[in-house]
Amino acid sequence: MCYNHREESDVLGGIGTGNSETLAMSIGAHQLRLLSRAIAVQYRLTLELSIPARGE
Repeated sequence: MCYNHREESDVLGGIGTGNSETLAMSIGAHQLRLLSRAIAVQYRLTLELSIPARGE
């Protein structure tokens, strides 16, 4: 199967310069930031729920 990087970048970025790897890496980095933020929020909520309220 013949694989052409130019076609891949046209599909992904519409640029035609072969920057599909850079695009995929930036999308991956953005997803990692969103995921780590979601995990941090979940962890914080779990901690807040596990600590008993003052005065009880």
